[in-house]
Amino acid sequence: MRTLCATGLLLLAASCGGGPPDIRLTPEEQALLRPIPDAPEPVRRMVAHGDELFIQATPAYRRSNPDAGGDWATQNSMAVDLYTRARQSYIAAQAESGLMVPPAVSERARECLIRIVALQKQKRAAR
Repeated sequence: MRTLCATGLLLLAASCGGGPPDIRLTPEEQALLRPIPDAPEPVRRMVAHGDELFIQATPAYRRSNPDAGGDWATQNSMAVDLYTRARQSYIAAQAESGLMVPPAVSERARECLIRIVALQKQKRAAR
C-alpha cells in the first residue's frame, strides 16, 4: 500500500508540476499510469517500480529529438535504457500475475515498447 501511495504522489507531483517542469505527464500518460488497486501486492510493487522508471524516462524521451540539437543522442540512450528497464518490470509483473494479468500492465509494457522502437528509429534516421 505504501508503494501505491508513493507512486500516486509521484504521479501527482509530476502531473501538477511539483517536479521539474519537463516531467509533466500528458493526459494520455496519466491515464496509462493509473493505479491498479485490485492487483496483488507483489504485482503493484513491480508496476510501481516500472512507473517510476517510465516517469524518469519521459523527459529524456521528449529531449531526444535530433532537430533540437544539443545532447539528443545522450537523451535518446537514456530514454531507451529507462523504458527498457520499465518494460522489464512490467513484464515481471505480468509473469507474477499468472493468468490474470491486469490489462493496465500490458498497456504499460506495450507503450514502453512503442517508445523504444520510436527512439531506435529516430537514432538510425539521424545517422
